[in-house]
Amino acid sequence: MAGLALKRCYEGLQSARPAVSVRDAVVLVRLAHEIEHDAALAERDAARRQMEEWRQEFKSGLWAVRSVLVGQYGQDARAAFSAEVKKLRAAAPR
Repeated sequence: MAGLALKRCYEGLQSARPAVSVRDAVVLVRLAHEIEHDAALAERDAARRQMEEWRQEFKSGLWAVRSVLVGQYGQDARAAFSAEVKKLRAAAPR
């Protein structure tokens, strides 16, 4: 339907006598909305993937820091670090 409306609009512009009905205009507006909506969904999904990548990198970084703490300062330092991270994580905005 949208293809037909677009074709009518284009033919009307070529013949210098626009023959676009209100129905055709509504179909074109809906088509534009669908295209924008699909683009917004793609952007949202890309942002979610990026956030998940960052979350995984953050977890990897925490693991590395904990390993270094245990190696240099012992298990007690790791426990203190983990407690501090949990406290900060709870206060972080979501």
